[in-house]
Amino acid sequence: MARLQEDVRRLRFWRSLVAEFLGTMFLVLFGCGAWTQAGHESSPDTVKIAFAFGLTYIAVLYCIRNVSDGYINPAVTVALLATRRASVIRSLLYLLCQIIGAILGAAFVFAVTSAELRAEHPSAIGCTVLSAHVAESHGFGVEFFATFFFVFVVFACSEKTRREEVVTSPVIIGLTYGAMALFAIPYTGGSMNPARSFGPALVSGVWAHHWIYWFGPLLGGVTGGATYDLIFSTKASFKRLRACLLVFHKRDGGQEVDQKDPERAAGQDDDTDDDGTGDKKNRNEKGDIEETVDLNADPEKSREGGGEDSKPRTKLFRPKFPCCSPKEGQ
Repeated sequence: MARLQEDVRRLRFWRSLVAEFLGTMFLVLFGCGAWTQAGHESSPDTVKIAFAFGLTYIAVLYCIRNVSDGYINPAVTVALLATRRASVIRSLLYLLCQIIGAILGAAFVFAVTSAELRAEHPSAIGCTVLSAHVAESHGFGVEFFATFFFVFVVFACSEKTRREEVVTSPVIIGLTYGAMALFAIPYTGGSMNPARSFGPALVSGVWAHHWIYWFGPLLGGVTGGATYDLIFSTKASFKRLRACLLVFHKRDGGQEVDQKDPERAAGQDDDTDDDGTGDKKNRNEKGDIEETVDLNADPEKSREGGGEDSKPRTKLFRPKFPCCSPKEGQ
């Protein structure tokens, strides 16, 4: 709640909501507008529709990337939430703005489309429907893998820091969306975006196999984002992966949770060290291993500056995997 109160006082937060709303509205408006007169039966029409969506995606990202990270797609937003890159409240508001924007964009396309065309082809305003010879399970697979790869690319582009990489990221994301549309349109209509499918379906009343366009993109997006975040990200580590896998780790009844250590609060097993040996070692606040060394008991260590009257000293060891320091999980 404190985080929400802090966000609502910032102009950037409200700008990001407006960006998600306008971005999704323009994507549905121009993409489905290109669909209206083109249909989706022939290959040239498929290319036209895919280019309309892809180029619009590029233009919108160039405009909103400085204030928003939702990327006008509920599949991307839920993937950011699942990988803890976005808060719950912010993600829910992004989803709401994306859905409202998609409805308004589809409503405008519906308004400018002739009644005769709508009566002849109920899905003429860009509704995503399965092709005649595509089973529901196959359609789910197409949406899952298309969204998986798209969100995977989005996460990869979000980590680029060099100027030339930042400039080209919207182009790469938009072209990837267009390429996935080229692949998916002949099978499912090429959604990869639940809001893009929900808006036209609500306006035109075409709900055939609509569950595919929610579960396929959302599950594919979460899987693609998590795959990149836990394996290919520059911040990927064994400790980060373990934190996600052991969220529901069962603690002993008398064990107290260290509030200063979020990784233990998440349920990590503190009896096993990063090297996998199972030995429990003491760590200081910086994550170094503290080991008490008795210089009198070891002649080799005594020569290093001990002497007969030297007292036991504490020696520090760095973690075996630097990428797995406690700061990574904070």
